Amino acid sequence: MEDETLIMCVQNRSSIYDKRDPLHHNMDHIQKQWEAIAQEMGCEVNAVKSRWGHMRDYFLKKRREYQTVKSGQAATGKKKWHLYDTLSFLTPIYEQRDTSSNLSQENSGETTQATESLADLESQASSPMTVRSDTPPPQAPVVPYKRPQKRKRTASPGNDVDTEILKSLQLQQPECLDDDDMWARSIVPSVRSLNHLEKLEFRLEVLRLL
Repeated sequence: MEDETLIMCVQNRSSIYDKRDPLHHNMDHIQKQWEAIAQEMGCEVNAVKSRWGHMRDYFLKKRREYQTVKSGQAATGKKKWHLYDTLSFLTPIYEQRDTSSNLSQENSGETTQATESLADLESQASSPMTVRSDTPPPQAPVVPYKRPQKRKRTASPGNDVDTEILKSLQLQQPECLDDDDMWARSIVPSVRSLNHLEKLEFRLEVLRLL
């Protein structure tokens, strides 16, 4: 297999090596191109593809070495690879890739710095404020204590009757006990023996008579 012939066959088909070619990602088209090259070379498809891959990778390796020498590093004294100039048509393609890669790295670095700055601002915004130690803490307002009010008892009819009887007895109570006082006191045990309804009827009857 002649390397120069294989390189020429590939160079005439830019869709194989140039990503800018519209057909570069068309796998069916690329496969047909390799089959045509293999037919021209009288070799198997896998053989020409493998040989091309080795030559392309070795060219890129040598290209990096030559660029390093040109940038100021001492020359090694080695002779230039004999296929380097033949494969030089790949140089513009990979130079553009290197430029795009450098720009992407620079943009990535700027984006990282911006992200870190934004993260610092968010961290400062979310951190608690520092309170001076000489500032007294706020005191809760003092609420005066209110004594709970007693709930007024609702007077029942029976209690009203008792109250009226007591008032009547107090108003009519003489300074000295007489027969009426003695009689009223004498019936108290009997009244106490009555149930609630009987006491109520008795009291109402007394008030009616009074």
